[in-house]
Amino acid sequence: PAPVKLNATGKFAVADLASLKIDHVAVVPADKKREKTRANKESGDRIKKSGELIGGVFDASKSPAIQAERIEVFERYLAKYNEELAQKKDQPIKVSLPDGSVREGIAFKTSPYDIAKAISQGLADSVIVAPGAYTNKLE
Repeated sequence: PAPVKLNATGKFAVADLASLKIDHVAVVPADKKREKTRANKESGDRIKKSGELIGGVFDASKSPAIQAERIEVFERYLAKYNEELAQKKDQPIKVSLPDGSVREGIAFKTSPYDIAKAISQGLADSVIVAPGAYTNKLE
């Protein structure tokens, strides 16, 4: 094969691969060719049905037993959280908005939805997510 031509500049050299001519010959012997029917013909033993499923039998019911258990755990944690919130004293907070205006609120009670609703009901209905950052720790 011919040597690779290099195009040199003041700082680097670039290999001109277009000047390189290589003939790639890929001849596969007939006995090494992939069998065209292998995806259509079955081979080997079939998987026998044992009747057992990984993780047990799947029961597609409208109200599975685990759902009631999960709801009970959620309700327990929600009650604990609401108890903690009830014990906190009302602390006034100031909510700074992107336009520079400041709204008054109560810590752990005023939500981004409440702030948006105070501005306009249409804004409150269209907002999905609102970022928030605290300037100091609230107890």
